[in-house]
Amino acid sequence: MTLTTIQLKTVLLTTAVLFSVCSFGQQKTVPSFRWATCPDCPLPEVAPARLKEVALVFGYLTVPENRARDNGRKLRLAVAVLKSRKPNPSLPPLVILHGGPGGHVVGRISWQYEELRQERDLVFIDQRGSGYSEPDFSPEMNQEIMNVLSANYSPAQEMQARTAIAAQAKAAVVKKGIDLSAYNSHAIAADVNDLCRLLGFKTWDLWGTSYGSRIALTMMRDFPEGIRSVVLESPIPPNARYFENMTVHFAQALNKLFDKCAADPACQQAYPDLRKQFYEAISSLDKNPLVLEMNDRSKFPDGKFVINAQDMLLGFQQALYGKEVYPILPLLIGQVKKRNKVVMQSFAQSMSDGMFRIDYGLYYSVICSECIPFNNVKKFEETSANFWDGISFYKDEFSICKTWYPAAPDSLEGVAVSSNIPTLILSGEMDPMASPAMAALTGQTLPNAYVYTFQNVGHFVTGERHAVDLLGKFLADPGRNPDDKRYVSSVKIPFVTDVHVHNGIVRMAPKLQLNANDLAYKVWIVILVVLLVTALVYLLRRLIRGKREQAGMFAERGLIVSGILSAGLSLVFIGGLGWAIYKTVQVNYFLLGFGLPAAYALILLLPYLIFGLLILQILLLLRSGNKRNTKNAPLYSLLMQVPFIVFILYFNLFYS
Repeated sequence: MTLTTIQLKTVLLTTAVLFSVCSFGQQKTVPSFRWATCPDCPLPEVAPARLKEVALVFGYLTVPENRARDNGRKLRLAVAVLKSRKPNPSLPPLVILHGGPGGHVVGRISWQYEELRQERDLVFIDQRGSGYSEPDFSPEMNQEIMNVLSANYSPAQEMQARTAIAAQAKAAVVKKGIDLSAYNSHAIAADVNDLCRLLGFKTWDLWGTSYGSRIALTMMRDFPEGIRSVVLESPIPPNARYFENMTVHFAQALNKLFDKCAADPACQQAYPDLRKQFYEAISSLDKNPLVLEMNDRSKFPDGKFVINAQDMLLGFQQALYGKEVYPILPLLIGQVKKRNKVVMQSFAQSMSDGMFRIDYGLYYSVICSECIPFNNVKKFEETSANFWDGISFYKDEFSICKTWYPAAPDSLEGVAVSSNIPTLILSGEMDPMASPAMAALTGQTLPNAYVYTFQNVGHFVTGERHAVDLLGKFLADPGRNPDDKRYVSSVKIPFVTDVHVHNGIVRMAPKLQLNANDLAYKVWIVILVVLLVTALVYLLRRLIRGKREQAGMFAERGLIVSGILSAGLSLVFIGGLGWAIYKTVQVNYFLLGFGLPAAYALILLLPYLIFGLLILQILLLLRSGNKRNTKNAPLYSLLMQVPFIVFILYFNLFYS
């Protein structure tokens, strides 16, 4: 049987339509990019004038969730570009790769970025599943993990609780249709590669910090075309078994701190045998955890945090990331040993803030597919045996990953990356996680790499200005060695040894931040200052008028003068305290978590004199009889000083 021409055309047309319909159902998402203007941007509340002032622009990259499947599911990823001040056409843009996994970077501006954007654009992207990018895995996990840490669980109970949280979160994620296999370093690297090409870049530089270094290394391996140079800060290479050596790296960093304190005469005198004090402090919490009352009910729904040895170990490990904290760590160890609840409340609040900085959905997806499978829990236990069995928070990951992503890993993800791309590697000698040994390991398979280790620096190496200068020199000419000195010396850690520990300052100082939301507190401060000024002016006028009238002056003068002195000294105290806090912040902000430097703490002697004058006024008022003219002015001034009295008593702002 043969088909007529019309029948043949009909068959062909029908086939084409059916093919089109089937293809449409399985159509792949093609990567695309569009610029965005606020409020249709990752930071909708930012004023357009402010964005124009800093030359920050936003956009969205749309990519397929899984490039290997034709399911059409797409992700919208947040992008920001910090435009250069004086563009140099010969310098390619610098792409910033943030850490985590699960951190974020879009919308952030720092002095380091300001230094580097002078002649080149800086490009930021929040990795899929983190920050302002899709999908929103399971934001409830952060609070649930915080609840576990707040309770006094044993390591075994904590592991069971966190594994259950992960199992529940995974079920919710899968129900949303999220493909967990599509959230890994290769997929993120492909996103960044798509972004660079869609923005029209011919070449680009990469700067990856911490986990961001893993993304940069993956791009060097899988998408090398277009990469001009790479900066790896605190690198975590695929072939480093850092989970099983987590306790080793932490203990090494701690021991360096102890040794540096012992070598510093002032620190040694203030904190003799700091290593012993540390072990005694942690052992005390191990035997007898401390219950802390917490005011932040959003993070501590039960209003408390039971801090035990494991919580404190995790806190100290996180504290070693940034060099700014090093000067006060001996002081902190001493206060932990003394079980100072107010100081430890402040520390617990700071530690809790860190728990909300990453998206645990992406974190687990990455470490469970390409990190934990290449690490051995037995090795973790062996290296942690003499150190409270290690930090249980990291040991838990071995159990969690069996639930979150049990699939066999790609063996390639445990192999060192080899590349000839010029690379700058920056490492901190006191890094509690990515030790200098990991930086050296990274450089072994990168023949054009320059490895630098910075003294007295932890995980955030580019907090050092010299590191940023080194980075800038390298990016200007990646083919040349930016500096012959591979071990960079630094000034000694300025250990704090002369601090007046004061719990009132610890509670009060955070409320003075300009960006804090405690409006009622600020109104209170403004009111008491206004009332004190009013009382002072009122009493001065009465004193001047009394001198003119010469009537009742002798009966009233003692009351008025003492009132003037108390109101004036109260204003001096508020101004002096504010100045002391301001100057302390200039030295080290973290000092306010303990009190004030002893020299500034002398301001706390003034309340004794002020309260003495207030008592004198009350006694004089009681003895003045019923003379209305005599009592009115001092009585009014006393009433106007009541908010100040409450302020002093509420925070116990006496030298104690």
